[in-house]
Amino acid sequence: MKIGWWLVEGICLFFVIIMVFVFGHSASIEKNYISTENLHVSGNQAGYPTSNFNVSICSGGEVAEKERIEFILENNSDTEWFWRPNIKISERNGETIDETGLEIELDDIWYDVPLQENVMVTLTKYFLLPNSNNVIPFYVGCYPALIPGKYRYTITIYDDSNKFNLSTEFKVMEGK
Repeated sequence: MKIGWWLVEGICLFFVIIMVFVFGHSASIEKNYISTENLHVSGNQAGYPTSNFNVSICSGGEVAEKERIEFILENNSDTEWFWRPNIKISERNGETIDETGLEIELDDIWYDVPLQENVMVTLTKYFLLPNSNNVIPFYVGCYPALIPGKYRYTITIYDDSNKFNLSTEFKVMEGK
């Protein structure tokens, strides 16, 4: 039955990617740009490690503003893990805060980057098989237009008895 759920989750992810592509690249949607007015200070200024329990995440280092970003998730253990984007909607001081797993560093302070308005994401768990690698595609169309700078992306890794977050930093360079 595990294969059946994997297929359903894969189909759901496919439709989310199509929706992001269609809505994220539509000429009729006006882009919002990242600025401190629409950001909240991250509750995690130190970040998370890039590896734990023989699982690690890394980025390609530097990317252009409009590129699709890919992260590599590597499992060097004999454990089957699950992973999901580190997305949380919470409330601080009466204000709704989007914690989307994407943060930007501005003036030595990390800020949570919210999703674009009217963007839907599914909180699906993904398999990370023992001794394997997964490519995590990251679509910038889900977020306000990224400005050049230093970013950090966080995901959650878990199994039946353990749960932890991994982060990786990357730089967004001006588009060519």
